[in-house]
Amino acid sequence: MGIGGFLMHWLNLGTDSQQSYSFMRRHSLLLAFMIFCALMLTACVRDTAKESVSALLAHPTSENAHPDFPEVMEPNPKDPNFSFFDPCTDVPAETYERAGIIASGLRSPQINDYKRSYCHYRFKVTPDPPAVIQIGADVLTYSEASNSNEVLIRVKNIQGVPAGVYFTSGELGEEDYECTATMPTSRGRIWVSHLFFGAGNFTREDACPKAWEILKEITRGI
Repeated sequence: MGIGGFLMHWLNLGTDSQQSYSFMRRHSLLLAFMIFCALMLTACVRDTAKESVSALLAHPTSENAHPDFPEVMEPNPKDPNFSFFDPCTDVPAETYERAGIIASGLRSPQINDYKRSYCHYRFKVTPDPPAVIQIGADVLTYSEASNSNEVLIRVKNIQGVPAGVYFTSGELGEEDYECTATMPTSRGRIWVSHLFFGAGNFTREDACPKAWEILKEITRGI
């Protein structure tokens, strides 16, 4: 599909109940692409068993626990003790630098009591094929998020992923690939998207490991 097709796809908003969520994701991805241009940066399978992920998140157990990560569970913003985790402000810049990315300077508008945040990063070393990173958090439940146009995928080339962490991909086209790694926690649903543009022989399977690597770093100890 290439660049032109990518833009046309993400401007096609759809009409489902998650239209506002889909619009925000698509709009932010377009902004990421624009930043990418301005800066002159030049074996997944579908998993149809969404119910198993949803059930796991709705009923967390000790099996969800991991020594390095928070418990995987649905966020509850109505809890009086709820504390929203904002990866755009609550993570030291050094953490992102260790992962090989730096902030581009663009992030979502800040609105009081609006528990959603996202920001864009570029690679310190220009990747080939071109790629960008988007990082964010919100308080959507799994069922709410799964109503968007993203497809749940099973990633086979990553080890040590805690139960309940899941990967999705938007339908960008033949040569544009995106993989989002998502970890629902008590402080919000934290996600990292890795996007390739004009990827050629690259696939979602190539995008997912980097998304997980960054998500793993920013969720340690929260």
